[in-house]
Amino acid sequence: MFKNEADFQNLVSRLNIDDKANPSHRESLRRQMLSAFNKSAHQREPQLSFLSLGRIIMKSKITKLAAAAVIILIVVLGINLSTKPAWAIEQTIEALKHIKAVYISGYANYRGSSRESFELWARPSSTDGYASGDFKLVEGDKHISVSSDEKKLTYVYSRYPTGDVVYISEGLNRSSTPYPTSNLLEQIKALAENWKEEYHKDEITGRDSVFVTFTGIPVNDACYWRFEFDLETKLPVRASVWWDPNYQGQPHYEYDKIIFDKEIPDGFFDFEIPQGAQVIDCRILRNLLDENPNYGIVVDELSTFDACKEAVTQYWQAVINRDWAKVKNLRPLTVGQEWNQLQTLYEKNEPAQLINITGMNHLNDPGTFAEAFYEIRLKNGEIKQGILNVEVRQTSRGRLAVIAGSVGPEFNDKS
Repeated sequence: MFKNEADFQNLVSRLNIDDKANPSHRESLRRQMLSAFNKSAHQREPQLSFLSLGRIIMKSKITKLAAAAVIILIVVLGINLSTKPAWAIEQTIEALKHIKAVYISGYANYRGSSRESFELWARPSSTDGYASGDFKLVEGDKHISVSSDEKKLTYVYSRYPTGDVVYISEGLNRSSTPYPTSNLLEQIKALAENWKEEYHKDEITGRDSVFVTFTGIPVNDACYWRFEFDLETKLPVRASVWWDPNYQGQPHYEYDKIIFDKEIPDGFFDFEIPQGAQVIDCRILRNLLDENPNYGIVVDELSTFDACKEAVTQYWQAVINRDWAKVKNLRPLTVGQEWNQLQTLYEKNEPAQLINITGMNHLNDPGTFAEAFYEIRLKNGEIKQGILNVEVRQTSRGRLAVIAGSVGPEFNDKS
């Protein structure tokens, strides 16, 4: 790398340029090369780039042969004329292989809705360093997700106006940011489009950084990513993902702090079910469908959203029609005394019309069932609200949608 004109002049003076056709051209050639250097250095501070020098040399009166010789010499000698600091995603991938824990904090912004803070802790799997093991996500004061590498279970806690709910599922199931392994970065790079890099100092820390933007893996339809990597450690320090392709407005997720190898105390990933919480064990229905897939409806051609909507619609129509055989088939876990209580509830509060499915939650979340929020009108004119769990699962019969049960009471007064 040339720090100043003296360094470049020293190189030029050592060039053995043989121009037999015009011996007097040698000194003129050297002067033009120095002029090209000064012009490029003035245009592109503080260091000269190989491409800009090459363009200026080729536009000058230097013979093409001599210009080519200079460029070849620079390449052969391995002289670095790049203005960019040395960084490549492969360096970050390598650095992440040695990380034993990560802490991430930031904010989740929802369209037309709330802004929630979150914190996340994760360690790699004890059996696969490329996968997450222990994991804990705390979002606001209403949502906690914990995965235990030892127990191979995931607990998802949510707080609703009708009470606390805890889902239990088999395996290390997370729909949020996983442990940021080197394998994850490889996948991100492979799927990324419009990859762009900018080099400048971090405004907060003053450290040299590279800022990378790209179109990548969507998070709730937000797919315009911006990552910041520290040039010394090669590790990511911040990230955000936008809905807006111009990176304007609030991003959907802001990962404003990423700290590696932060100490995590023993027992941190243990989870205790809150007293009085409704426990929904996803393993029971999933095992049932794996053994006997003759429940629910086939939804092979539908998205998860449409599959849940169709299952809820058919369920309430069966209740309204008092087609109890279909109700039992769509909701197979409600048996025995529980079924008798549900049927009695429907007879005392006869549904007459499904007004609307007002929202969906936990779609495609392996740690929970999907949640479908509904409004229904009873025969007496009252309007009630509730939440039904829906499981969409691939089975030997095909992709099925099944009602798993109710989150909280079946009917709540409309607020």
